[in-house]
Amino acid sequence: MSVNDVIVLLTLIIAIFALINERNRRHLLLKLGTGDYVLFSVAFIAINYFVYYESFSGRGIYLPFLYFKNFGFRQPRHWAYCISLVSLLYLGYKIWAPYFFYSKCEKLLVFYRQQIENNNISFLIELLEKYHKGDIIRYIDRSKDFVEDRDWWERRLVQRTFREKAKERWEKGVLALFPFSPLSRRMYAQTILSNIIADPAFVSLAANEHPYFFADLFKHFKPAKRDAFPRELIQSYFRELLAAKNFWLKKELIDSEKHDSGQPGWFFKDNRILSALFMDLGVADINNVWIPFGEAAVNEINEERFKGLASKLFQGFINEQILWEFKTYYAVQFLKFLLIEAIIKGYTDSHFWLYYYDRITENILKTFDTTPPDNFEREIANYHQLVEIMVDNLLLWLKLSNERAHPGIYVDIIRCLGSMLEDITRSPYYGDRRKLQILDTLLSRYCRLQENAQTDQVKTVLENMLRQPSATMDNNHPYFGYMATVWQQFDKIPHRINGQDRPYFARLKANVITPLGLNPNLNV
Repeated sequence: MSVNDVIVLLTLIIAIFALINERNRRHLLLKLGTGDYVLFSVAFIAINYFVYYESFSGRGIYLPFLYFKNFGFRQPRHWAYCISLVSLLYLGYKIWAPYFFYSKCEKLLVFYRQQIENNNISFLIELLEKYHKGDIIRYIDRSKDFVEDRDWWERRLVQRTFREKAKERWEKGVLALFPFSPLSRRMYAQTILSNIIADPAFVSLAANEHPYFFADLFKHFKPAKRDAFPRELIQSYFRELLAAKNFWLKKELIDSEKHDSGQPGWFFKDNRILSALFMDLGVADINNVWIPFGEAAVNEINEERFKGLASKLFQGFINEQILWEFKTYYAVQFLKFLLIEAIIKGYTDSHFWLYYYDRITENILKTFDTTPPDNFEREIANYHQLVEIMVDNLLLWLKLSNERAHPGIYVDIIRCLGSMLEDITRSPYYGDRRKLQILDTLLSRYCRLQENAQTDQVKTVLENMLRQPSATMDNNHPYFGYMATVWQQFDKIPHRINGQDRPYFARLKANVITPLGLNPNLNV
């Protein structure tokens, strides 16, 4: 190997570094510590020494212990080549390795924030995917499980022990000396997650452009790991998706419409956003994922109210594709999916999913009071269709919860249904025909409930609601008049055999119709 060959190899190292674009080069420099600069400097001096060894030795400038005849490498240029090759490999390692020195943490944060400010989101996502995402997932998964600490207030002023102080000094030493250590990588993972990924500016710019970057993280945001991740992050993410009516979220919600009795296995493989929340319902629960959907729906209806009859929600309903123009329908479909999954999987840890469901209906009916719709008895506006879909969803959930013998969600479903009945039957602009149809369907669903070990409890709660949908209702509420009309028109023939009431029908009469003061033998 000639001197020129060694110079070419050294030039290649410099060229590789020079060809890296400026942003990547700045990022790479943040991965180099003082020791790296010393190593590259020593390597550069050594390469020059060996390349021009004859010139140096001729002037008496040489190191006796590097007398080459006694080494396996008998020529100085062999050493120059090896050092050049090792330098090239080490530079490649520094480019690809996801390690950063503890002292560069603040500078790295500044660099990442500059990318956010300059809207270089794709570049930043690429760096986060390559250098931090895996460590963040490991940090969350390996963090301590949450244990409620009721005594933290009393212990907050307790002086640290010598062992705790020694441990802190030891960890700082490890962080400073070993950037490749698990402790250092965990520190960086926590810092990047809290300061960059959870940054509102980053979420706002990246959520719609790179939605699946977040989804891959969210599946690890489980209740047991609640201390390891920012719990407002998922809500901020969905607020951005809803504000833009994100295509990918819409696509996944449309896919979920096709299955009213639980999603097949392929659904969770093809729909990564919803899969991140519902493969483990605890993720949806601990992060209160229904809040951004409920808020978006309520706020949209309140904004549309100011448009009066010019609002598209007052236009005649054509098909459900029209409803996808509204965030309210995103919320309705999301809550439908959420409740179905909770029922199918027997999830019992949350009772707040339906809080916004009744609020959506309430605000739609308030809009009717402010701006009465035209021909509301004959025409179906998008508003009417939304309420009808929501009632159908409640009846579907009630049916599924009974069939699956869910231990308690039927109580929340029936309570929500009662609140909606109170609002609907009181509204003068929802339409009498629609009100009567809802009550007629409800009585039919009561009669068709599949009998199992839990059906008796479900019917008891449902009977209490049918007698009085809400505790705030008085005897003059229009609901009771509509119920009397429905009972007169209700088809009772299928529920009798040989002139005798079937047991479930006799129970309905005894526990609902008679207490309401209606004639149980009407039209029999």
